[in-house]
Order: sequence, then structure tokens, then C-alpha cells
Amino acid sequence: MHIDEQAPRLAYSERDLDTAGILSRKTRWRMRREGTFPEPVAAGGRKLYRAEQITEWLLDPAAWADRRVGS
Repeated sequence: MHIDEQAPRLAYSERDLDTAGILSRKTRWRMRREGTFPEPVAAGGRKLYRAEQITEWLLDPAAWADRRVGS
């Protein structure tokens, strides 16, 4: 068994989100500006989205946005 099969996913790239059909890049950019979509973090010269935040957003986008905008 490879270690990749056991390791949980920690982050997603823009390409990962595109492949999964999670909004368009332009929509994600607009929503980030509005505070209604998770912000990526810089890691090794790339922008990556924290898997935990993407999962939270997918489960309930409105509640995620309310928590972020209200803070």
C-alpha cells in the first residue's frame, strides 16, 4: 500500500476545483472578494485551498459565508 492511499487530502489547487466542477475560476475569484468562498494560501509558490475549508463550504455555503463575513 502506498502512503498516498492512507494520507488525507490537505489542500486543493485551482485545477483540482476546476476538475471537480466547483464553480468557475471567475466565480470563485468574485466570491473570495465578497468573503463567501475560502481564500487560498500560498504554499511553495502555488495557491492552494485548505481541504477543511472547501469541505465546510461544500456542506453549507451560506453558513460558511455567514461565519466569515460576520467575524
